[in-house]
Amino acid sequence: ATGLDALVSVRAEQQVVIDEGVTRTRTRLNYQISRAELSELEIEVPADQRVVNVADPNLRQWNVQSDGERQTIAVGLFQPARDQQSILIELEKFQQEDSEIATVPTVQAQGVGRQRGVVLVRLAEGLRGEPIRRNGLSQVDQEEVPASLREQRWAYSYRYATLPFDLALKVQKIEPRIHVDHLAEAFLEPQGLTLDLF
Repeated sequence: ATGLDALVSVRAEQQVVIDEGVTRTRTRLNYQISRAELSELEIEVPADQRVVNVADPNLRQWNVQSDGERQTIAVGLFQPARDQQSILIELEKFQQEDSEIATVPTVQAQGVGRQRGVVLVRLAEGLRGEPIRRNGLSQVDQEEVPASLREQRWAYSYRYATLPFDLALKVQKIEPRIHVDHLAEAFLEPQGLTLDLF
């Protein structure tokens, strides 16, 4: 296979946590490599996401270049990847105060033959969400979630067979529901009226 390009496929595990005012995304890309080695990787993410961290023991360096609506993360490896390579990408996006829409970013490995994976969404306590856009995704049961991620409870779990996908949720803060038992006691006396309210 000398001189041939590497054949690469990727399985992604994307965890999205939506909190009040911020969406945090943690994506692990598991590369399967054959026919040649890879010494560099490129991953594309939306430009409105801040790249917080890129991690792996074999990672030598990484940098981000913006290009319009997308940005590319260039990853250099210590040892060229021969059969398998895993990369963890952490993203963050702050929401505007009046915005109720949270979009799930697409993390796409470049130069690969195929990428498939799962997208898992969790809402912080005190929030409720409702999907308003869902394209290119199939909903899965908790039993179909990868075993390493099954311990946590996910509000929404999906899988995709190809990119791109589109997922947006309307997120609202749960308002408290208050019930009151009211007791009024009136004391009528010759010189006045006394009221006690509980």
